[in-house]
Amino acid sequence: EKSDFFSLYPLFPSEVQTLNASDDGRRTAQVSSWLYADLLNGRPVSVFAMAVRAGYDCDNPFSRSPQQILDGLKGMLKKLFGRNQLAYAAGGGIENVGVTKALNEMLVSAPDGKYIEIFPMWPRNLSASFENLRVKGALLVSANISASGNVSDVSVTSTLLKQRVRVMSPWGGKGNVRVSC
Repeated sequence: EKSDFFSLYPLFPSEVQTLNASDDGRRTAQVSSWLYADLLNGRPVSVFAMAVRAGYDCDNPFSRSPQQILDGLKGMLKKLFGRNQLAYAAGGGIENVGVTKALNEMLVSAPDGKYIEIFPMWPRNLSASFENLRVKGALLVSANISASGNVSDVSVTSTLLKQRVRVMSPWGGKGNVRVSC
């Protein structure tokens, strides 16, 4: 049996594992996610957030690509979507936040609240946009990404006064960046 939810608690929800972990930590998380979770059947539902937090490493055969995570989400939702527009997952309702948590963390992440990363696990050939997703530090973030991988319209709004904010560049050092406060 692949599903052993308690073995995955270090990945989700406790946030012991994040995208800024050491290479060894990420590899361990990737293998753990692969071994203990059934991505295609969405068991447990929080497996998607776990896979996002483990990150993607093309050299690790146990690593899940952003596209594999999205395909797993689509398949699981198609199979388990109820008439009330909620995904049914055994064990209660709170576990179902794993679906939205995974999507949010693919779009924007604030590992340990140290910085913001825009589209950290989003497929670079798939367009997306989001508005006012809340991240650690009482911040609201919005951004767009085109199907060619161009990130634009990044906005970070602090809901607290006078706060230092760090954003990891989604442009890889290319292009012009304009910051306004």
